[in-house]
Amino acid sequence: LKKSKDKIIIEIERNKKNFLITSVLLEQNSKLTVYHDISQIKKAEKALISSEKRFKQLSNLTFEGILIHDKGIAIDLNLSLASIFGYSRDELLGQNVIPLLIPAKYHNLISENIIKNHALPYDVEGIRKDGSVFPLELEARNIESDDKSKIIRVTAIRDITQRKKAEQKLLKQNQEYASLNEEYKTQNIELIIAKEKAEESDKLKSAFLANMSHEI
Repeated sequence: LKKSKDKIIIEIERNKKNFLITSVLLEQNSKLTVYHDISQIKKAEKALISSEKRFKQLSNLTFEGILIHDKGIAIDLNLSLASIFGYSRDELLGQNVIPLLIPAKYHNLISENIIKNHALPYDVEGIRKDGSVFPLELEARNIESDDKSKIIRVTAIRDITQRKKAEQKLLKQNQEYASLNEEYKTQNIELIIAKEKAEESDKLKSAFLANMSHEI
């Protein structure tokens, strides 16, 4: 009986040790799991920050303005966009930039293009901070959002002042060429008429001389 009791005590002690070892292992495993999860989260956060940083660097290097907005409210924008309109980045963030940067006559067109998710480039005008108006080209696309009440739109904005000047210069040159062409046509017609008159005059002169010779 004593031996059985001793065996039971030994078994209990062994179970206690196993339980303690198991508990320690579970605790360590739990800590490792938590550490692993935190490590993964930190890696993901680091990758996201790095990705955002690269995006901002790239977007700031481009000469065209980049605007991310929700129905006109600026969520993010690059430095080029702020520079195009003469504002600082902080002055535009969180603002409804459509009435601020675009003349009223284009607002309906922009609203329709947002709703239709129009993705082809189109021309409008912009208003700088100093009030000056200049030509713009917009090209935009809607991006999906978890919040269905939002319409997130990424817009590329280009100042096309130089292009419009070049187009106006080319148009003026074409008009001048067309005018010169008409002038040359008129001169050519006048030359043809003058030539025909000269030829007719020569014929009459020849006929007159022939007739005189005959009379003589």
